[in-house]
Amino acid sequence: MKRYVTFLALMALAGALLQTQSSCTSGDKSARTTDQTIRLGAMRSMDFLPFAVARECGIYDSLGLKAELTDFFAANERDIALQAGKLDATVTDYTGVALQVSGGVDASLVMPLDGVFYCAMTPNAAKQEATAQTPLKIAGSWGTVIDYLTDLMLPLPQEAVKREEIKKIPLRLEMLRNGKIDCTVLPDPFATMAQQSGAVITQSSAGIQTQVTGLLVLNNFKEEHPQALKKLIEGYNLAVERIAAAPREDVNRWLVQYAGAPQEIAGQIVLPRYRKAQIPQAADLQQAVNWLVRKEALPQDFSLAASQMIDTTFIPR
Repeated sequence: MKRYVTFLALMALAGALLQTQSSCTSGDKSARTTDQTIRLGAMRSMDFLPFAVARECGIYDSLGLKAELTDFFAANERDIALQAGKLDATVTDYTGVALQVSGGVDASLVMPLDGVFYCAMTPNAAKQEATAQTPLKIAGSWGTVIDYLTDLMLPLPQEAVKREEIKKIPLRLEMLRNGKIDCTVLPDPFATMAQQSGAVITQSSAGIQTQVTGLLVLNNFKEEHPQALKKLIEGYNLAVERIAAAPREDVNRWLVQYAGAPQEIAGQIVLPRYRKAQIPQAADLQQAVNWLVRKEALPQDFSLAASQMIDTTFIPR
């Protein structure tokens, strides 16, 4: 009798596990020899989520690709790992692409990604007009995608803005909640956390119709292992389909696990409109390059065109 009870308990546990993985049980984990490897680095984010779902659901295994995904808690650590050859590719932003390539990293932007950034304001700041007498107190991290998007979404005169450099996103969020700043640009899940605390979302990067994040891949890896990169992108595309069809329960779990969302707000987060892999638009990257030159983060005589940092050969047409 005791053995029978134990058997029933094990069966119940197995059923619970199958239910937890309900969006990953359509045959993608079929056995196949994994003969290619790619090392991808990323910070937990909405951009990272499709890659992580593809790995969790066995999509990459089914394609014969071993995808080694490494989480980083700081962008500079991720970038250093790429520079040192410890990664083959990274999820990054367009300002990071330009700075990496200009700094001597032999890499190319292969595809844009679909993470969205939001301009979050205190309710009072959202109602007021920023002037020299009532400047908008903005926190950001200079020379980064946050700084770039702040300028794109808030093209204000210099005298109407009082800027403060706060590199850590959680600290900027806390300052916004406490009214110590008026405005900051945040990705999800932080933007939803701000909104849940009473902040007003006034704009998004989707609304200004420019891509700002993408997949940066070392050129020597592309040349030596083109099939591995193609499988990474194919798996990404399959994961986009999987996410679109998944129950919200599974989406919430993925948001917690791979995007760093708190459990209590995961259900409130609006997913980006994930698309299958697209060809990067040189104009979007060039806009970021031009901004970096104006900010003197790149030299005034910087002559490398955005089109020279992009590889369009790996995206199915």
